[in-house]
Amino acid sequence: MMARRIHLAVLLAGMAAVIALTGCSKPELTNEQALALIQAHYDQAQPVVLTFKIDQRALADGNKAKYWGVSKHYPNNLWADFTLTEEGKKLVRLPNGKDVFEWRQDSTGKFQYAMTTAAPLKLKARDVSEIRKEIVPGVKGQGRVVVFKQAYDISSLPSELQNVILDNTSNQLSIKRLADMAFENGAWVFHDLEQ
Repeated sequence: MMARRIHLAVLLAGMAAVIALTGCSKPELTNEQALALIQAHYDQAQPVVLTFKIDQRALADGNKAKYWGVSKHYPNNLWADFTLTEEGKKLVRLPNGKDVFEWRQDSTGKFQYAMTTAAPLKLKARDVSEIRKEIVPGVKGQGRVVVFKQAYDISSLPSELQNVILDNTSNQLSIKRLADMAFENGAWVFHDLEQ
């Protein structure tokens, strides 16, 4: 009888230790959870405009789509001025705030011109490449740092404008970012984006 009580006491103590250990441990943050938390943050954030450059090919595609047209040719047959059409004014903004842009070589000798989308775009979280256990400022205990790609979602733009943006391969539509996660009230939550 005494042996059975000792055996039962040891068994209960072992179970209590297992419960205590498992109750205190954090579940691992998965890539899917991290993406969902970051995307929820982006969905609540204000959309942002995309700055992009057009090159010779994009210039021709925008002209074909009737976003702009030639308003002045120059004798050297290299330079020209382009004026935004009514459709172009709805879709893009020029940095000078006007409707005309000058097609010239930039400081690197390339023919390209920067403009922005008129409509702000949502950001998308993609491709988690790493989740690191780190001390995160402002987070009690050990947090997680998620390495992922932040991308502009251009799917809401007309396909012709998407092509203009994609024509110039130097346009950066996604960049590597770091997001901080905290473990609060038994679950992983989004904490902040690192600059």
